[in-house]
Parts: sequence; C-alpha cells; structure tokens
Amino acid sequence: MLQLVLFRSIPTPPTVTVDDAPGETDPGAIRYVSASCPAETYPEYRARYYINEGALGSWSSWSTTPSTTASMWFGEKLVVEVEARCISDWTPEIPGTEGPPATTVNPPWIRPIPAPAAPLNVKHDNGGTSTAKADRVLWNAVVCPTNTVASYNPNRSGVGYAGWRSGLTYNVATAYGTRYTYTVIARCSSPYTTSPNSAQSNETGWTTPIPAPSTASLWVSVPYEAYTGDWFSVNAGGSTCAWPSNTFYDFTNSRDGLTPTDRLVGGRGNANTSDYWSSTGWVTYSVKVQCRTADAISDWSGWKSDGINIVNPPAPPAPGSVGSSSGTWTRYCGNSGFQGTADWAASPGATSYNVQVNWIQTNGLPAGWTGAGSTSGTDVTVNQSGDVSNNPRIELRVQAVGAGGSSAWTQVSIDASLGCF
Repeated sequence: MLQLVLFRSIPTPPTVTVDDAPGETDPGAIRYVSASCPAETYPEYRARYYINEGALGSWSSWSTTPSTTASMWFGEKLVVEVEARCISDWTPEIPGTEGPPATTVNPPWIRPIPAPAAPLNVKHDNGGTSTAKADRVLWNAVVCPTNTVASYNPNRSGVGYAGWRSGLTYNVATAYGTRYTYTVIARCSSPYTTSPNSAQSNETGWTTPIPAPSTASLWVSVPYEAYTGDWFSVNAGGSTCAWPSNTFYDFTNSRDGLTPTDRLVGGRGNANTSDYWSSTGWVTYSVKVQCRTADAISDWSGWKSDGINIVNPPAPPAPGSVGSSSGTWTRYCGNSGFQGTADWAASPGATSYNVQVNWIQTNGLPAGWTGAGSTSGTDVTVNQSGDVSNNPRIELRVQAVGAGGSSAWTQVSIDASLGCF
C-alpha cells in the first residue's frame, strides 16, 4: 500500500525553455526540466504546441527525453504545453501505478529576427530635371527572413529621421542651393516582433541646383544725360533669385568694361553703383545677375543694357551786380596807377572769375583792357600800375569760368576820386 502511494506521487511541474537554432530553417529545441520524482521513480514527459495562432496539436508520446523540436521561421510565435509524470521500471506491468501528470503551459516564445544588413546604393533622384526643388531619395531593398517584411527609416541632415516606411523612396522638399546628406536604416518585422535596426547606410550628399535668374525681369537704369565730371548712379534690379540664394550683379560699360565696383552683392533686392566720365560721348551700361549660396552657384542671366550721353555742361551765366565794394577808387599820386575793390553776384556753375580793367591815360586815350587777376571768389582788390589821368574813369568787367566754358563779360564804370595817395 505504501508502495502504491509512492508510485502515484505528482512531480513538480516541469520548467520549459526554448533553445533557438542558428539557421532560418533549422528546428529549434524545446527543452523542459522537471523537479526530481520520488525515490525509485523517474519522470516521463510529453508535449504539444502550436505556432503563431491556432489550437494545441496532438500530444507527443511519453518519453524520458526532456525535449522535443519545433520548426518555425524567424519572428514566429510558439506556445508549448508540457506534462510530466513519475514512473518506476515496473509501472507498465501494474496498470494505474503511474503518477498523475503535472502540466505547464509556457508563455508564448517569439523567435527573434536578426537585424538586416544596411541598405545599399542610397542616392538622390530629382526627377530628371536639373532645377527640381523636391528631392527624392532611393535605396536598394534589404533581404529579410521568410515571413517577415522590411521597413526603412531615412534621415536627412537638418531634419532627422522621417519615420518608418515600407517603400524604397523618400520625397522631401528642399531649398535651392542647399547641400543635404542622407542615410537610411532598415529593420525586419513579423506580426509578433521586430528585429534590431540595421547599421546605418553609407551617407550620400546632394546640393539642390539653383535655377538661373530670369533675364526678362532684369533691368538697369542710368540718367539719359550727365555732364562731364559729374557722378551719376547706375541702378539695377528685377532679380528672380530663388530663396535662400543671394543676387550677385555684374556691371559693365562700353568704354572700359568695368565700373569702379564690378560685382556687387545685392542680397535678394536691387543694387547700384556710381560712375563719372571726364570726356563726352555715349556710354552703354549692362548688367547680368547670378544667384549664389554657400553651397551652389547658378548660371548667369542674360545681359540688360541702358545708355547715357556724357556732355559738357553749359557755360555759366555772366556775373551780375558788379560794383565797388569799398567805396571810392583812388589813383596813385604821380599818375602811376590806381587801386580799389570790386565785387559781384555768383554765377551758377562758375569755378573762377576773370577780372579786367581799362582806364583813361594822361594823353586822354584809353589804356585798353588789362587783366587784373583771376579769383574763385566773388570779389577782387585791384592794384593797377600805369599812366593814368588826374580824373580817371575806370572800366571794370568780370567773366565767369566753368567746366562748360566762359560767360560773357559784365562791365561797369567806376569814377576814381580827384585826390591821390
């Protein structure tokens, strides 16, 4: 009686482990370990399982081997139920002496998916146009185990990872003239698990081209006419440089090819320079533009032109209001000359003034016009030597001189005093 109770003892429920297999199609070993059975007995095991979804299959035969095998793909789910019982060597001869089984249903085990290789041949494709603003990045598919699917996560400099996707392309808006770099990682997934991420792909870089600016909208403007020696403005605008590029203006002219500032950075707006000429004639100014960023330069636009006529300025008008500015003019004693001061109103455009005098000599005849000096101001002190009568009548005239020539003379008569000094 004691023996019968001993033989029907219940073992400790077995512990179940799963050993993965190295190859994709190699069967994995399901191992289960029981606590020891009572003395003079030993454990037997049987198992049943299902893969992914479904019902448990048929029990395996009882066996003293604490393991079985199951073939499954990477990423599949395995559910195992194991029973153990205690028997003795002569239990089969005495029916009913086997111990009742202890059962373990193992939590689902998911076969891990290995990480795929890094994606290859990452490259950009802008749709076949050299000025496309939308960039498309392409890469080759990775190989994932059977019954798993690949997904990809592209990374662009300045943006970061764009999110997982199943396709082999990444469409992204870009800015003209900007360099971007791209990398891609991959992973393999089943309905039950996901592999570790692959290594990062090799980096590929691309700079978005800048379209050449439009010539049609470009303009350059100069005055119709300018005087020799006078500075004038040369203005340009109408650039169509796409953001974020800046506009570079190239000014030229038909005389010496370059203005004092050949190339100007006009930002994305207009630009100007200035010029002057010392000789007369027609001068044509031309401008073209180019768009630039730190990473790219566009082609030049065509030229736009405008012309200016360089002419001599007109002669200044004759001075006005010529007169004595310090009272009476006086002759030198001994009739050897005279002195006095005259002034006049300024003439627009005059840079200097010529002064001449004429007087009556002791013989009663005029001496003739004689230069009394040149000045840039509007007054002059005359100290004239020569034969002069006792009561002379002095003639004084003033002429304005400018870049465009000399004016007519403005003349005035001055009576010298009867005395002398």
